[in-house]
Amino acid sequence: MQLKITARNVEQASAELKALVRRVEDLRPVLAEFGIHMIRSVEQTFQAGGRPTAWPPSIRAMRGGGKTLIKTARLKNSIVATVTGPRSLSVGTNVKYAAVHQLGFSGTVQIPEHIRRVKSRNVYRVKTATTVSGRKIRSRRKIASGFAVVKAHPAHMRIPARPFLVAQDEDMEILKGMLERHIEGDK
Repeated sequence: MQLKITARNVEQASAELKALVRRVEDLRPVLAEFGIHMIRSVEQTFQAGGRPTAWPPSIRAMRGGGKTLIKTARLKNSIVATVTGPRSLSVGTNVKYAAVHQLGFSGTVQIPEHIRRVKSRNVYRVKTATTVSGRKIRSRRKIASGFAVVKAHPAHMRIPARPFLVAQDEDMEILKGMLERHIEGDK
């Protein structure tokens, strides 16, 4: 067997190596494609109620039906993928309560004063006035029917982790295939 090296072969190999380096240095096209795939994968996780293992059901879902973590679908629909550099992709959400559901929470929170609907309950505003003679007069004025004022109070909460931003094993296989095609120059 003989190997013949010519200037033409060296130039062609050099051009191919330079093209390969460019494709490996800037993975933005393949990362953008993978980001779209990951958004779909997270949507599947919501529809399945957790993957690879099911999430613990929420009290709301057990009592009223429906799916855990999907009441208004705000969290599910807020998932975005952003290519943040030539070799980095960010998949996430800006919904404030997302971290609590992703990681779980156990602790005490301060519940602010609020109004709650209660059957056959009226809410009154009480005013106290002092007459010229110094006598105190209280007056009540009805401001709402069927509601009660709940005073501010601490409450212990436990929300189990329900990870929804999870790259599944099959997602990583798809990324591997996308990267191989990108590096080979098929894309």
